[in-house]
Amino acid sequence: MSVDTICQDARTWVETGLTAIGSTQANAFPLNNNTQNEFTTVGSGTGCILPMAFPSPPSQISVFNAGSNALAVYPPLGGTINGGTVNAPYSLAAGTGLTYWASSLSNWYSVQTSNSGGGSGTVNSGTVSNLAYYGATGTAVSGGTKFGYDATNTCPIWTPVPAPGSPSQGDQWFDSVAGAIVTCRFVDGSGNALNTMDDGTFFRCGSCTALANTASQTSILGSPTNSWGSKTIPSGALRAGQIIEIAFQALLQSTNTPTLTWFVTFGGTTVLFSAANTVSANPNTTNVQIAPWALYIRSTGSSGSINGAGYTATLDAGLQSWFFGTRGQGNGTGADITGVNYNQANAVDLQAQYSAASTSNTVQVIGCQMRLRG
Repeated sequence: MSVDTICQDARTWVETGLTAIGSTQANAFPLNNNTQNEFTTVGSGTGCILPMAFPSPPSQISVFNAGSNALAVYPPLGGTINGGTVNAPYSLAAGTGLTYWASSLSNWYSVQTSNSGGGSGTVNSGTVSNLAYYGATGTAVSGGTKFGYDATNTCPIWTPVPAPGSPSQGDQWFDSVAGAIVTCRFVDGSGNALNTMDDGTFFRCGSCTALANTASQTSILGSPTNSWGSKTIPSGALRAGQIIEIAFQALLQSTNTPTLTWFVTFGGTTVLFSAANTVSANPNTTNVQIAPWALYIRSTGSSGSINGAGYTATLDAGLQSWFFGTRGQGNGTGADITGVNYNQANAVDLQAQYSAASTSNTVQVIGCQMRLRG
């Protein structure tokens, strides 16, 4: 076995020159998560076995059979492929390839690619025109030429495309706006989807409209530029134990000495808030950096709970020093916030409040990212 290339990102490995072994699920060649595998020696009846999707989906494994016999591809113990019989192998014909993706720890689905040349067992073209996606029923749907094989770098290639209008759970594409591989992780009963990049990002934006002349707690994410995704999470999409991370950078300006407080809300409820920090009088725009704040999904349902933690770090150009807000944990006491209805759509929002309304008291987000962990 040799590791030849790392492609797509630092977590995807290409393994070439593999030899299939064993004759049962128990002694087949073990595959690793997020790898691309080329089997060049495939004896009659030999095979390989998919792993559990550790630590959690999404996970992808590509297998190409460059041998002379069919390759038995087994699911993990107790698992299935394409929703078929538990522990039953998939017979991968010589000269064909499959990419498997995990919908759970033990269930895998296949995205099929095969050699259009019909015999050599090597994909040499830049794209694969007869890509098919297989669902639980085994029905193939044409995938066109949006996914292919880079023979030079021996790794899959994706053609950037706009996000589909109505994606289904498990759909995956290289998003032309996000500039990343995107997965549809959940779709609610009304067709509202939760789409995330491969690092969990579900919302990203550049600068937003500056907040000015108000002393009320107000959103600072109005009219975002260069945005991707949505701050609103569909009904039923979240699970207990997941974490929402929020990081942003902003500019503030003041000619007097007001205080400024930061807030993070979920579904309209304030979960996190900072101390009311005094801003020094300075006619120049100053830089504010906010370390990631985290919302912890404690329990879900119609009356779930949430908690969180975070801190602010603001560079005041007038003082040339850092000052830190108090940790806004939960509702200020560290206790969970209860009565959160996860059976409805909930928006994550960043808000701010000056102690005095003035046209010279402004705050403007210049970059924001929200990610879902777990």
